Amino acid sequence: MEKISGQIPLPPTIEPSSGKFRDVIRVLLVSGTPGSIIYYSTDGSVPNVKTYTGSGSSPVYLTLYSTCQVRAVCVNREGMSSGVCIADFQVPHVAGCILAIEMLFS
Repeated sequence: MEKISGQIPLPPTIEPSSGKFRDVIRVLLVSGTPGSIIYYSTDGSVPNVKTYTGSGSSPVYLTLYSTCQVRAVCVNREGMSSGVCIADFQVPHVAGCILAIEMLFS
């Protein structure tokens, strides 16, 4: 029997997609491919399975307290990574990106 290899997962979505905000902002990361894991960073680096700020099953909620760039990828069970989704958030608080993470598992 021939083994069917997995397909490259779709990138996650980041909602809202970017913007300037007056106060703390809650950001939603949603997997582009069912069953994949979302890896993300908040320092502008490209996340992967070895270097990332956090990870989780879809959906992942981040609460941003300061200006930062969120980058996210989806990685499927075979270890294949999607393209990078990028969103910039301007929040007029302290420098650097401080966040709170809330993950919901189904």
